[in-house]
Amino acid sequence: MKESRNQNSIGTASLRQVHVVCGVFSRTTAAGVFEVALFRRNDEYGRFEFPGGKVDPGETEPQALVRELKEELNLDVELAGFLGENTHDYATVRIFLRAYWVRAADWTGLHLTDHSEWRWASANEAGDLAEADVPLWELIFQKGARPKVEVAP
Repeated sequence: MKESRNQNSIGTASLRQVHVVCGVFSRTTAAGVFEVALFRRNDEYGRFEFPGGKVDPGETEPQALVRELKEELNLDVELAGFLGENTHDYATVRIFLRAYWVRAADWTGLHLTDHSEWRWASANEAGDLAEADVPLWELIFQKGARPKVEVAP
């Protein structure tokens, strides 16, 4: 299911193509509020995002996502279902992003390497979200996408 495609860039044929996967952790609070985990990048943009990274040659999307979340968050995760996809054009790169619900049985080892902070966010708390992740946020909070099972402790 393709949820969004940004085609506003001029000269998109020359853009470098990057295949990226991201993981979405979620929980429902005791008050019944659905939340997802957002992570702020340690880069010049400093935007919040769903963590993940590039799919390396010969790697499946699940393999790449498990590897990336171990590298970036020091968490062992399992996939809990496909969420959606988005294609987004930045100035020099076209991102083909596929998102999965993920869960980590144990958060005690959480260590941020590519991010400066993280937080749980509900529908009205997106903040400064990376542009490529906005359609995924909308899929979750405007269209009601939910994992089949609870994916956070």
